[in-house]
Amino acid sequence: AGPREYAWLGALTNGPVGVRDAVLGATVTSPGGVEALRAALVGAPECYRDGLTAVTAATVYVRGHSSELAHELVDRVDPTGPHARLAGLVRASLNMGLDPRGLQRAIAAADRDADDFYRSSPTPSRATRVLDAHPPVKPDVSRNRNPGVGR
Repeated sequence: AGPREYAWLGALTNGPVGVRDAVLGATVTSPGGVEALRAALVGAPECYRDGLTAVTAATVYVRGHSSELAHELVDRVDPTGPHARLAGLVRASLNMGLDPRGLQRAIAAADRDADDFYRSSPTPSRATRVLDAHPPVKPDVSRNRNPGVGR
């Protein structure tokens, strides 16, 4: 992997929270997740570091690695930024001494559920066939009417 891949991973961790959390699920359940995030932290552009740092801290904690490293990472996350809540969750879990194995199992189960949902979702070709069979009705704008509305 190189700078493009690190930037791509950084962009994902700094995107919508659902996407960031999907990356977290993947890195927690992958044996190479911590190493991939470490490499991305080193190689990604500065603008992506906050999200990468928060996800790395959570992954380090949940995978049961060094709590000192997890503390150091959460301290680097902008306390007013979009990843402050994730960093705060990790910090609170570390401070309370929570065993991360339960969280690891929960994240792994959620990751499996998301994969199952994705696999069961209609593919674009199936969705296109449904739209071809039942095309949307265009409103009649010639007389400023919309047939079917209010009936």
